[in-house]
Amino acid sequence: MSNIRTFYACQAVAVCPLLESSGSYTSGTYNYMHGVQSVGLNSSFDIENLFELGQLEIYDTVLNVPEIEITIEKVLDGYKTVYGLLSSASGNVAQPLSQASKNRASVKFALYPDTENASTSGYVRLVECTGMYLSNVTYTIPVDGNITESVTLVGNHKQWYTSGSGFTVPVAISNGSGLPDDRPANKIGSEVTASGIFRRQHVTYNGPGKVKAQNITLTLNLSREDVFEFGRRIPYAKIATYPIETTVEIESLAVSGNYDDISFTEDTSLLPDKDQGIEVIIASTHNSGGTGNFMINTGSGNFLTSITHTGGDATGGNATVTRSYTSYNAWNVLDSGVTS
Repeated sequence: MSNIRTFYACQAVAVCPLLESSGSYTSGTYNYMHGVQSVGLNSSFDIENLFELGQLEIYDTVLNVPEIEITIEKVLDGYKTVYGLLSSASGNVAQPLSQASKNRASVKFALYPDTENASTSGYVRLVECTGMYLSNVTYTIPVDGNITESVTLVGNHKQWYTSGSGFTVPVAISNGSGLPDDRPANKIGSEVTASGIFRRQHVTYNGPGKVKAQNITLTLNLSREDVFEFGRRIPYAKIATYPIETTVEIESLAVSGNYDDISFTEDTSLLPDKDQGIEVIIASTHNSGGTGNFMINTGSGNFLTSITHTGGDATGGNATVTRSYTSYNAWNVLDSGVTS
C-alpha cells in the first residue's frame, strides 16, 4: 500500500563523502545522519526562450543546466556534523578550507512506509543526488534552544528510485519493546552525559561581545562558479570563488560597557574593531576532550561591519546589541563526533 502522507518518522537521509585528491575523487561510504531536523530539496531549471523573425509564437526553448539544491539541518548531538563528514576530518581536524571546498558528496534521501515506527524497512521512494558541492554552512548557537548545523549542497544530478533496500538506519539502543530506539551519541554506553543534545551549558565562547551573549551565528558562504568544456552539457567543476567570506553575528544583552564609540573625521578616526579572534568550543562537561566535542573558529582577522541596537521597548523586552563580523578564507573546524 502506498503512503498517504510523509512525516518525520518515515524519512531519512544519508551522506557519502567524495574526497578530492590530485584531480580524482575517492568515494567513501553512506553515513546515516543522526539528529536531522529537516531536509529541503529544490530543483530549478535554467531555460532560454528563442524567437524568430516572421513568427510571434516561440521558436524554441533551450534547457541549459538544471540546478539541484539540498539543505540539511541537524542538531549537534555527538555525531559528526555534515561539514565534519564532508571535510574528511583527519585526527578530528577538518581539512583546510581550500581542500574541503573541492570535495564532493552523494546524498540519498529515502521515504519509508508511513505505517512503520522507524525507517528500517525497505523504502517506498529514494532520491539520490550525486556530485554535490558544499555551498553554505551555518552554525546557530542560541542561549535558549538547541545548537544546530545547516548545510546546503548544490549539484546537477538527481534520480528517483522505487522499492529497494535503501541504506542502513542504525538502531543505537534496544528499548526492550522490540522498537528501534536511536539516541544521541553522547547518551550511548559509558559516555553518557547530562544532555545528549548540545545546548548553552556546553558552550565556551572566546571573542567580542561575549558578556551576556545570547545568540551566535557563524556562516561560511561558498559562492560557486560553473566551469564548462566542449562536448559536455553539465559543468565539469563547480569551483569556489575566492575570497570565501565568513560571517559571525553575536547578539548580547545591552548592559554597561556593551557599546562601541565610532568617529571618523578628516582629523581623527576611531575605527571599528578589526583583527578580532573568534572561537566557539562546544564540549560536554561530562566528556571533556572525548567523543562529541566540536570547535570552530574564524581566524584572527574578523572585522566589525555593523552594530545594531534593538529591543528595550515599552513592552518590557530586553535591549540587545548585535555585532556583525566578517572575515575571509578562515574557517577552522575540529569535530570529534562519531559517524555511526
